[in-house]
Amino acid sequence: MITIGRPYVTKNDAYARLNVEVDFSGIKKLLFIECEKAYEPYLVYECADAYLVLLVYYAMRNEQDITSVAPVSKELVHNLKEFLIPSLIMGGKNVGTEFHQVEIIAPLASSISFFSNANAGAEPQGVVACMSGGVDSFYTAKKYLSENAAEKPRLTHFYFGNVSIDVTKNGGHSLEDFIHANRNKHEKVANIAGLLGLPLVTTFSNFLSYEEKPEPYMHEVIAEIMCFRKLFKIFCLPSNLDFSEYSLEKGIKYHDQGYYELLTSYVITIPGFQLICSGAGHTRFEKVKELMDYDIAKKELDTCFFQENGKNCSKPTCSKCLRTLCALDVCDKLDEFKDVFDVQQYRLNYQDYLREFYRRYKSPYSSNMFKELYEPLKEKYPEDFEELENRTGDTALRSGTRRSLW
Repeated sequence: MITIGRPYVTKNDAYARLNVEVDFSGIKKLLFIECEKAYEPYLVYECADAYLVLLVYYAMRNEQDITSVAPVSKELVHNLKEFLIPSLIMGGKNVGTEFHQVEIIAPLASSISFFSNANAGAEPQGVVACMSGGVDSFYTAKKYLSENAAEKPRLTHFYFGNVSIDVTKNGGHSLEDFIHANRNKHEKVANIAGLLGLPLVTTFSNFLSYEEKPEPYMHEVIAEIMCFRKLFKIFCLPSNLDFSEYSLEKGIKYHDQGYYELLTSYVITIPGFQLICSGAGHTRFEKVKELMDYDIAKKELDTCFFQENGKNCSKPTCSKCLRTLCALDVCDKLDEFKDVFDVQQYRLNYQDYLREFYRRYKSPYSSNMFKELYEPLKEKYPEDFEELENRTGDTALRSGTRRSLW
């Protein structure tokens, strides 16, 4: 049995924490999320919705029921019990992964008030998106800050946290430690938010600490955002997969909840809170093309797994740099992104990039972006790709004839 206690807030002169004690079958852990003190009035201590979202996957994997001292939204419990839990159980059976039925025992509320003294009793109006500086983040920023999209909600905040940027080992034990350990990244993201005219909410949580082998998952980021439901009514989650790739089985097999964001968005959207999967109607290549006329992306785009001196490494061994550089190449936009990528390195060694691109394209684990870029890149470099398709072993590429001038 997993027992969620009643959330409570602690604070000092600079920071505020939302805390909750969770009992994992007799082992007690204190989970917390820490923010700047200015956001303390927006922390939700009145209900346990965020922790229910955080722990339901763990409970299903470990055959544990969940009980909560604090109330939870009945609409959320309904969606979890009627849609998420049975879907994961069925999907897991198809790929040899066992999920278990979970009973949720908690006081239910038909409509929990998430109003705050900070907004004078008014309904929360905040619209937030994660900001990492990557393609998905910038695409979301462009789409939801556009003056020409009256039908879309307009962003009011950006969000930056240790779970949302996959930092699980070097963030320390507090928000202050986290910012210090990741100061270059934090300064860059804060600068992007400033250039776009929005405040940046920075947090540190230990929401991964209850797992023996923690892996960042989408639901943990959602749980962090739900801790601020007095401020945010909409979370624009930057999607890294489009809905055409929806696959419950793949998501379970590869531990990637992006494959079933469509299900997650339906389950999480309840009265007073909406989850939007930003960019899920477009492929990654389409999103990259959308950024090619976005001036701030040309100066600040940060796609890299292996940052070097705060910049994209631009190496073919980095899959994110590789696919972005190839996309820019196909569209003849390399020079416009010379401030964030080593374009000269790419040009001098382009065959190394094509070779690595082809290897990843042929991999059974290849992402769809390599697949959708294959034909356009092949059309630009026909001789190189002819040899790649025909060669055996590690035969080096000949100098290929480029279809268009640089």
